[in-house]
Amino acid sequence: MPKSTVAAIIHPAGDRRTILLTRRNVNPFNGLWCLPGGHVEDFEPAEQAVRREVKEETNLDFAPDQFVGWFEEIFPEHRFHAVALAFAGAERMRIDSSGNVGIGGTANAASRFNIAGTLPTSGNESFGAFMNGTFPSGATSNAYSFWSYPATTAASYTLTNLTHYYADHRTFGAGSTVTNQYGFRVASTLTGATNNFGFYSDIASGSNRWNFYAAGTADNYFAGNVEIGSGSGQRIKGNFSDATKSNRLSFQTNVANSSTNIQVIPNGTNQRSSLFLFSDQSANNCSLGAISIIGSSSVFAIESAIEGSGTFLPITFSTSNAERMRITTGGEVYIAGTTDQGAYNLQVNGTGVWGAGAYVNGSDARLKDNIQSLDSGLDVIKAMRPVTFQYKPDYSKDQSVQPGFIAQELQTAMAGKSYLEGVVQEGTNHLNVAYQSIIPILVKAIQELEAKVAILEAK
Repeated sequence: MPKSTVAAIIHPAGDRRTILLTRRNVNPFNGLWCLPGGHVEDFEPAEQAVRREVKEETNLDFAPDQFVGWFEEIFPEHRFHAVALAFAGAERMRIDSSGNVGIGGTANAASRFNIAGTLPTSGNESFGAFMNGTFPSGATSNAYSFWSYPATTAASYTLTNLTHYYADHRTFGAGSTVTNQYGFRVASTLTGATNNFGFYSDIASGSNRWNFYAAGTADNYFAGNVEIGSGSGQRIKGNFSDATKSNRLSFQTNVANSSTNIQVIPNGTNQRSSLFLFSDQSANNCSLGAISIIGSSSVFAIESAIEGSGTFLPITFSTSNAERMRITTGGEVYIAGTTDQGAYNLQVNGTGVWGAGAYVNGSDARLKDNIQSLDSGLDVIKAMRPVTFQYKPDYSKDQSVQPGFIAQELQTAMAGKSYLEGVVQEGTNHLNVAYQSIIPILVKAIQELEAKVAILEAK
């Protein structure tokens, strides 16, 4: 009576022209090549028998996907007659003699674990490897879905690159289009823990160490804030993704009520540090925030700011940690002082103003209205008291003795005159005198004296 046998036609994934053969080591036909297979045991299903025989002979986990047919093996000279059932299937996994594992194909000679062939698909998705296990309750310290922990042999040699994770792609098939490709991707739902890190690196500072190193020349994109530093709270804060807002970059500390400093440090001695803030791509459109050049013992700074919802501060110029000049939001310029002395476009405190050229005023008749001749001058001059004085040190550094007038006395001498407020002007904290406005009064007084002299000379 014929015996029942099974045979396996095993081919690599995607290659049906190549099949696996084994060499017989028993009679009959010892040493000849044949399909993997063997006898079906009593009450054993044929498909189960072919899986068992392939595992015993090749150590492969055979998964038949097709029943090919049956054939007879009749050899009277060996008193052998069998009916064989043939099953076909692609090789799914192989562990070679070196312990290398190949899934979907032969293991790569340089790879301990290799996934090859056409990957499965379900629900429009495909995974080369998928981990969705559950960590047990005993894992209370650390749980790792993947851990790379290699070592090198003790032999003396140099390994140029040790890469723990490498991403690349092969040629995309003709007609296929890949819209987005990610070397590393973290889902937006990775937020369930107390602290959630899309990427975390904990390398201590040292020579030739980088927690993050982007060597490519492509742009880097950060939709959220980028924080630099630890407890001190330095932060680069940028909003570059919102199309409704202008592109901007700001440096801000996350420590409440603390100042933020941007340091531009030159490399080498006697080199310059510069900071340029532009309102657009043209260097001719520059908007100034603050520029400071810090030396070993002094600071030069140009500063301005906006407070709250739109309070503009003046532009200040400082040297040696002291303010020297400011331009107010109203366009007034203060030199050597910070107090507004009144409605004067230029206010100079201290030793006065020096100039090599003439100080002029607009005096064109086309610039003036209500021109009237002075009615007198001698009476005012007679009431004026010339004095000498020294400024108080808290007002002026110039302590030399100077000639001049007292503003309050000039108010008395010019009482009732229409030009009084043009000569003696009310400041924020004190009175001021426009000395150049006294010149026309002096000229009028001289003219009156000249007239009197002429009368006397005519007698």
